[in-house]
Amino acid sequence: MEISLAKLNVYFNAVLSTGLFSKTFCYFTLIQEPKTWTEAQSYCKKYNTDLATIQSDEDRYKIQEIAISMKFQDRAWIGLSKNLWLWSDQSKVSWTSVKWAEGQPDNTNGNEKCGFVRETGLIGDEDCLHPLPFFCTGETRCEISWISE
Repeated sequence: MEISLAKLNVYFNAVLSTGLFSKTFCYFTLIQEPKTWTEAQSYCKKYNTDLATIQSDEDRYKIQEIAISMKFQDRAWIGLSKNLWLWSDQSKVSWTSVKWAEGQPDNTNGNEKCGFVRETGLIGDEDCLHPLPFFCTGETRCEISWISE
């Protein structure tokens, strides 16, 4: 029996709305092959969902966990871009969720219009043409937690 991903998403959203489940946790995937921001976004859209969107402390901690587990100590693209600072999925940025690294954003040479995340979970800006590793968000890697009484 073949069930489409769209039907599964509708089903899970209906089940989640019943209150039987507490939350859906979607994990990030670190791709260590350096790409420009646009190349990274295209890759994520093709193989995952999109570049990572960090909207909470929980998201930031998950990025840190992945970085620690993979011994990653660098910067990596996320879905933040400065076309009014939007996420790559075009959702608005909640500024309370964005934790900038010290001295960031600095817009060096006036052309740093894309966001990266450090292994610490803190965010900065960089020239979009600079090749960096990147984090994708993968809806196919979601986990649903059960509320136990």
